[in-house]
Amino acid sequence: MNKPKWWQRHMFQVMLSCVCALTLNGTHSVALAQSASEAEVKAAFLYNFTKFVDWPIEQHSRPLVIGVIGDEHFEKLLVQTIAGERVGSRTLVSKSLTPEEELGDCHVLFVSAAVGSETPAILARVRGKGILTVGEAEDFTTAGGIIGLRVIDRKVRFSVNLNAARISELTISSQLLKLASDVLTAGNVKAR
Repeated sequence: MNKPKWWQRHMFQVMLSCVCALTLNGTHSVALAQSASEAEVKAAFLYNFTKFVDWPIEQHSRPLVIGVIGDEHFEKLLVQTIAGERVGSRTLVSKSLTPEEELGDCHVLFVSAAVGSETPAILARVRGKGILTVGEAEDFTTAGGIIGLRVIDRKVRFSVNLNAARISELTISSQLLKLASDVLTAGNVKAR
């Protein structure tokens, strides 16, 4: 399956940003290009996050499942983004979920801003279950989510709640932590 041209441009953009940030301590965000939507850039980020996280060992034998709550359009875009991709030896699978569904078979759970006030209850249900939670709500990481995405000055930035990751027995690569705009550790935010 051929990837759409936006995918190729934005994967290059994301990877270039990562390389610059790691080697030159450059910017920790990716500007939204005129031809790319915010959702396309976020889908590329979500895919790339899977490369920098280690899950508990018992979860390594099955496909890596990315669940999306609250945004079917984003889930369809994510399907295009991850089609044919692998993380190590694992295939990637995306599925659209509702807040009421069982969420435990996901490795990554994307919580759309459209979920609104249900976000804290969703985070409480998956807390400590080895699920990387990624969301768009302004207070996502302070509410217990692991990675929060936000757009500031037309750039997608992300913050990480390292304490929430530890509770879920996830190890986040130091390379990814260097790229985060903020890292929350045991109630303290370290701005970058």
